[in-house]
Amino acid sequence: MGGVQYSSYLLARELLYQKEIKPLILLPCKGPFTILCDKNAIPFQVYPSKTFLSTSIKYFNDQFRLPNLIAWIYNIFSIIYNSIQIKSILKLHQNSVVLSKGLQSHLTTSLACRNTPHHLIWHFQDLISDRFG
Repeated sequence: MGGVQYSSYLLARELLYQKEIKPLILLPCKGPFTILCDKNAIPFQVYPSKTFLSTSIKYFNDQFRLPNLIAWIYNIFSIIYNSIQIKSILKLHQNSVVLSKGLQSHLTTSLACRNTPHHLIWHFQDLISDRFG
């Protein structure tokens, strides 16, 4: 797990101390983070989601890339599908604050929170790729 997962865990853990706040973490799949939440009694829900495909095709040991147009189209449908799944869960939690982490998550939750009373916060992080040293 990376720093983003630990910061989410720490935020949820601190929110549990606030009696008027009921945190719920929505996750696209089970993994190490769900195990951490289980061990620490942090409420989470795994929603049915579509995975995303790589948006480029790599050549020459990642020195050259071409756009993968099929993946772009598939990912647009995945974003729409996932936002519908998230929106159905958010309907049960009115006036929520939604914190998204990651570009695809930002797009998905933006669609899910559109025309709702929910407040959306985008958490940005820097990504340093091996490609750029």
